[in-house]
Amino acid sequence: MPGSEALAAKSVVVGADTTYVGASSPAVFRSDDAGASFAQSADGISELSLYSIAVDPRNPAHLAAAFQGNNNGGVFSSDDGGRSWTLEALSPTRYSKVGHAADGTLYAISSSPTSIAPEGLYRRDGKGAWTSLGPDQGPYFESDLDALLFSANDPGLILLGGDFGVAGWGSTVWRSTDAGQNWTKVFLGDDNDKVSDLEFASADDDAEVVAVYDGFNDPQQGGALRSDDSGASWSPALNGLPGYMRQPHLCRTTGVPAAVYLAATGNAGNGAVFRSDDAGGTWNGTAWSGPSIADIACDPLDGDVLYLAQFGADRVVRSEDAGASFAPYAQGLEGSGAPRELATTMGQGETQLVLATASGSYATLPDEEIFVDGFDG
Repeated sequence: MPGSEALAAKSVVVGADTTYVGASSPAVFRSDDAGASFAQSADGISELSLYSIAVDPRNPAHLAAAFQGNNNGGVFSSDDGGRSWTLEALSPTRYSKVGHAADGTLYAISSSPTSIAPEGLYRRDGKGAWTSLGPDQGPYFESDLDALLFSANDPGLILLGGDFGVAGWGSTVWRSTDAGQNWTKVFLGDDNDKVSDLEFASADDDAEVVAVYDGFNDPQQGGALRSDDSGASWSPALNGLPGYMRQPHLCRTTGVPAAVYLAATGNAGNGAVFRSDDAGGTWNGTAWSGPSIADIACDPLDGDVLYLAQFGADRVVRSEDAGASFAPYAQGLEGSGAPRELATTMGQGETQLVLATASGSYATLPDEEIFVDGFDG
C-alpha cells in the first residue's frame, strides 16, 4: 500500500487473488495480485478527520488537505478543485498543517509519531518526492507545530509556530531565511501556551508580522505577539484584547492599508472578532458575539467581507460590514462535522471557500453560495 505503511490495518479479507485491507484513515485498499501490490479502493466511502486545508495561490484548482488518526495520518492533494484526490507519498504520521508557498510548492507539518518519521516541516518537489526540513530537536516528540507562514516577497523566509512536546509547553516561533535548510527558535513564551497562527500585516512588506497563541496561564489566557523585523524578534501585542481568548486565528484583508483580523473564543464560550490597523499595536473589538470559533478567513476581493468557521448550527457565517454582524453562509453544510480550517481562494473571478472538518472537506460552487462535499477519497 503506497504511502500507508503504518495506517493501522483494521481487517483483512482474502479471496483467491483479491485482498481487501481496511485501514484506519483512508478506508480500503485492494490487491488483485494476492497482496503483491495494493491500490486505494475507497471512492465514496472515505470520511477523513481533516485538520488543515490549503489552496495554491497561483492555481485555485490545486488543493491539499491534512488528516489524522490516533497515531497515523497523511496528506491528500487535488489538481481539479477537489473533485478527485491523491494520497501523497509521505510517511503516515499525523499531519497538522498544509500550505503552499508563493511559487505553489506544497508543504506539510508532521506532528509525530517520531518512531515513523521526524516531526516538523516537509516539502514536496516537482516529481512528488518529499523532503524533511525540520526543525527536529531530537529523537523524541519534542515539538508540535500548527502554524505556517510563507513570504510572498522573499522565497527563503518561512515562519512556523507551536509548541508542546518533550521540550515542554511554550508558545514558540521558528524562523528560516533559507527555505527551511536552517532554523532559529526566535521566540519562546510562557509554559502552557502554543502559537496557533501567523500572518504578515501587509502583502507588500514582510517587516510586520502578527502571531497569536492559545494558553492556560492567568492573567492572559491566549493573546497576540508582533514583530517589526520580519519575525526575527517578538513582543506582546495585547492592547485592546481581553485576558481570555482561546484558539485564536488570524486573517489579513485586501486593500490599502490592509487590516489584520483576530477571531477567538471567550471565557463564556462565545466567539469574538478584533481588528488591528497597526500590525497588532492596538486591537478593537467589532462588537459581534457568537458561538465559539474554529477559524477566520478574509475575502480576497472585498476588505469588508469576513467568514467564520464556528461550532454552531451554522458552520460558516459571513460578514459584509467588517465583522460588525454575521449572517449564515452554510447551505450544504447541514451534515458536516466539526470545522477545523477555513480558506478562501479566487475561482473564475470570484471568491470561493474551502472548509476542512472532522468528517471531510467542503467547497462552495462557482456562482453559487452553497457548499458541496469535496472529499470522497
